[in-house]
Amino acid sequence: MQIGIFVKSAGKTILERNPFAFNGFNSSFFLMQNALRLIGNLNYNLTMISDELGISTTQLSKYIDSYITIAPRPLPECLGIDELHSHELSRRNSSYLCILVDNERRTVWDVLDSRSKMALSLFFSNIPREERLRVKYVTIDMWEPYKDVARTYFPNCVIAVDPFHVIKHLTQGFERLRIDLMNMSPYGSNAYYLLKKWSHLLTKDSVYLDNDKVYNSRFKCKLNRRDLREMIFKTFPELSKAYSLKELYRNMNKDCSYDEATNLYDDMLKAFKNIWN
Repeated sequence: MQIGIFVKSAGKTILERNPFAFNGFNSSFFLMQNALRLIGNLNYNLTMISDELGISTTQLSKYIDSYITIAPRPLPECLGIDELHSHELSRRNSSYLCILVDNERRTVWDVLDSRSKMALSLFFSNIPREERLRVKYVTIDMWEPYKDVARTYFPNCVIAVDPFHVIKHLTQGFERLRIDLMNMSPYGSNAYYLLKKWSHLLTKDSVYLDNDKVYNSRFKCKLNRRDLREMIFKTFPELSKAYSLKELYRNMNKDCSYDEATNLYDDMLKAFKNIWN
């Protein structure tokens, strides 16, 4: 950067190098130092820094590209692949960012601007094969391209659907079954009433079932929440089976050690396959 000095007697401006700034930049050392300090603060985004220091986000991006280098990190042994829906942050006309997670440290490992199979393939193909071979586990949701990419670029890994998406899938399937059974019941019937009014007894953990019994005007007797739930199970045996399996997986995921879950898995899988037998 150069500064101009106007010489009145000569009526000319003389240019000389600005000792307070780097070549190619219009900002002083002090301003750049403050900008880089704020960039390192995770509570600030570029817009906030721009407003505070009075420089454009374009200039801040130039600082980042010129002076900040991030050393390559080794791939985690247990890698999680997930996505984040974001119209504002994503590029390439994709509404999903791909989030790569170190599952053992529970930290974000990297963020990609697309979750497409091509974008993931290009990214992982630039990582040395020797490093990719050291990945032991890859957790994904149920999106097929993630599975294909994991099989291709991490040949030594075990691929698993992460528990969050399994529980989400189970919960959604259970809710669809409840709604289907309710809609098949005559409107206004006891069966319809139980599934409509007391559905939370099947879905919420925080419900205390053994409350004091109170008079129920529909059934003309005193009932507590456990009684009502048992009435649902007796009226809809298939819903009772589905509930037991849903809770079996949730409890295994919450309470079992790795060895306990391994021993229980085959029996649980068989129970899911034989649910309607």
